[in-house]
Amino acid sequence: MRRIVDDLLDAASGGSLGFVGQVAEVDLHALVSDVIANTATGGRTVHCEGVHVVVELDVGRVRQVVGNLLDNAVKYSPGGGDIDFTVTADERYAILRVADRGIGISPEDLPIIFERFRRAPSVRHSPTTGLGLGLYLSRRIIEEHGGQIEAHSVLGRGTTFEVKLPRVRRPVAVGEGAPAQPERPPD
Repeated sequence: MRRIVDDLLDAASGGSLGFVGQVAEVDLHALVSDVIANTATGGRTVHCEGVHVVVELDVGRVRQVVGNLLDNAVKYSPGGGDIDFTVTADERYAILRVADRGIGISPEDLPIIFERFRRAPSVRHSPTTGLGLGLYLSRRIIEEHGGQIEAHSVLGRGTTFEVKLPRVRRPVAVGEGAPAQPERPPD
């Protein structure tokens, strides 16, 4: 219930409040793994694979995004199926992909799913509840971190969300959420 109230307050701010607070250098893979371990998944198998890459972020806010993507994957996969989280990196970004094998989103609905208080018409009359705030807030949070979020989907086969966050381009100290070895940029 607290999360719903917090989401409503965040959405009501209408952009007047910044979404990014205190930032820290964090291993994105470790953060994602921790969110998965602490979230109810409705008996689904959730995988987290990929590389350990360091990003500078507001840990609480990015945990909120990862939790929302996981909640949606569970909620919109009524028949079950695995949920796959994959962390990769390119020269500029840490990339998180979240793939489910759920109901999917129609091509005409994809452009609206990140709008405030909007849900895809195909799910509005389903037993699945929601306010249409999770993806809106997720987009705002990721964009305020200098990143991007997008969705790819095939109706009836599932959805993949891709989140890109700028990489830390310098070695970091070992600490909470950091990798065991310092991150080194590619040559």
